Amino acid sequence: MPYPSKTDRQTILSAAVQYLTHGGIRDLSLRNLAASLGLAPNAIYRYFSDRSALEAALANEAARQLELALRKAAEGCAPVATIRKMSSAYMKFARDNRHLYEVMMSLHAPEHDATFRQSLWTFD
Repeated sequence: MPYPSKTDRQTILSAAVQYLTHGGIRDLSLRNLAASLGLAPNAIYRYFSDRSALEAALANEAARQLELALRKAAEGCAPVATIRKMSSAYMKFARDNRHLYEVMMSLHAPEHDATFRQSLWTFD
């Protein structure tokens, strides 16, 4: 009989986002992330094969959060106002979430599922 999991992918991802808020991507390590969750380091590998996979998931999470901010800014506005509000929302997101934004915009971001990035630039 399998043992119940002490964590899940979303819990790890949420902790990684919090970790980024305080230390940035350069200070992020799977070992430190596992310790902050009270897990053995190998527990993280069940959900993320390596640091690159975690960075890719963080990039997708950043794109998802940015899309939500842009959608909220665009809601119910006339076209010109929508552009202004969306540009303000974009800049606010980048300022308020600078480490998460850095991961999303990183030129060395690993290959990953770009679903959120595509969705970010194609919503109506």
